[in-house]
Amino acid sequence: MLKKLWQQTAAAIVVSGLLVTIVLLAVAGYTVYNSEKSNMEKQMSLQTTIMTNDLETILRGAINRVELAGEVINGRIDAEQWMNMPELDEYYSSLVTRLLLPLAEGTPDAERMYFYFNSPLVEREMATGAVVLKNAANSWETQIDRSLLINKGGFDASNPDSFWYFGTLEANKARWLEPEVKE
Repeated sequence: MLKKLWQQTAAAIVVSGLLVTIVLLAVAGYTVYNSEKSNMEKQMSLQTTIMTNDLETILRGAINRVELAGEVINGRIDAEQWMNMPELDEYYSSLVTRLLLPLAEGTPDAERMYFYFNSPLVEREMATGAVVLKNAANSWETQIDRSLLINKGGFDASNPDSFWYFGTLEANKARWLEPEVKE
């Protein structure tokens, strides 16, 4: 009988010890889990803040470049002369590509910069543009774009894809286009 009592006491002590160990491990695991979860959330929040600041810096730089390009172009192109002699758009497009090239080269995150003449103001059927873009070799090149025929081939005010051009005409001022992110 004494042996049986001793075995029951030992078994009770072992079972109690195991239960206490399981409870302590569960509490410790839950505490560690919550601590890691909190640390991970803080780390993700910090990473998001850093990435947001980096993106804002890139966009601010791009906006500054566009504003600088606008000032340079406004200072070099005589709008009155172009309005009176729209055939100068070829000359001015060439000039604008030379003005945009150094600005684009100093903007590593940019893929393209462009400036299009407001052709409907002078009753021209083609929107002539000065384009500076990265080519396949990732170097900058300049082009004069004469591919956009007003009100032909879907390039008209009713086409949402052409809003970048016709929206500017409606506002009658230059406008900033939201950057497109390529994945």
